[in-house]
Amino acid sequence: MGYLGLLRERARVNTGTANNRLREARAIEIELRTAERLGKLCPIEDFAAFIDLVCGAFRSELGSLPARVTRDLPMRRIIEREINGVLTRVADICAANAARLKQG
Repeated sequence: MGYLGLLRERARVNTGTANNRLREARAIEIELRTAERLGKLCPIEDFAAFIDLVCGAFRSELGSLPARVTRDLPMRRIIEREINGVLTRVADICAANAARLKQG
């Protein structure tokens, strides 16, 4: 009889825990829907498109920088090499952070 009582008690605790998790999940879902309606959230696809637009414009402007700075071709190559180095390092940082975020 004692063992059956223990099993019943565990079942009540597990049911309570599951109900608590369900309530928490519903509360989070409601908070997210409310935040989206208030304009505090946006779909990830819109955010990704915005990032692509900004990065593309930034890259384009940096690409035209050497020609705007000097007519000296050797100096342009130096500036281009440095800009490409900066962009490569930034891309590496972004890739490392993206990999870290995917892991957890």
